[in-house]
Amino acid sequence: MSNQPNLIDFRLRSMKLEKVILKSTKITEINEAISLIKHFVELSSKLLPYLAEINEKEELSIQDISNREKIIDVFKSYRFDTKSSTVLMNSTILELIQNAYEQIKLVNKVSSRKALNSFWLEHDRLMKDWSVIESN
Repeated sequence: MSNQPNLIDFRLRSMKLEKVILKSTKITEINEAISLIKHFVELSSKLLPYLAEINEKEELSIQDISNREKIIDVFKSYRFDTKSSTVLMNSTILELIQNAYEQIKLVNKVSSRKALNSFWLEHDRLMKDWSVIESN
C-alpha cells in the first residue's frame, strides 16, 4: 500500500511536467510569431514609403514597374490575421500596415500619407518598446 501513494504522486508530478513542457513549446511558438511580426514591421517600414514614392510618380520607368510589382508580391505573400499584433504585442501595427498598403495602392496622396503617418507613429512606439526590452 505504501507504493500506491508514491505511484500516484509520480503520475501527478509527471502530468505537471508535461504541462510545463507544453507551456514552453507555446512560448517558443509565441516568440517565433512575434519575431515574424517584427520582421514584417521592419520590412514594411522600408517598402511602404518606397511603394508610395513609386505610385506618386507621373511616369514610371520599367524599373519602377518591376519594383512596384515585387513589393506588391511581398505584401501578398504575407498572410496575417491583423489581430495577431493586438494579441501578441498590444499593437494595431498589422492593421495599420494593411491600411497603409491599401491606401497607397489606391494612389491617393492624402489618404496614403495619412495612413503612412499612422503607421509611423505606431512603428516608432514599437521600436522604442523593443529597444527597452532588448536592453534588459
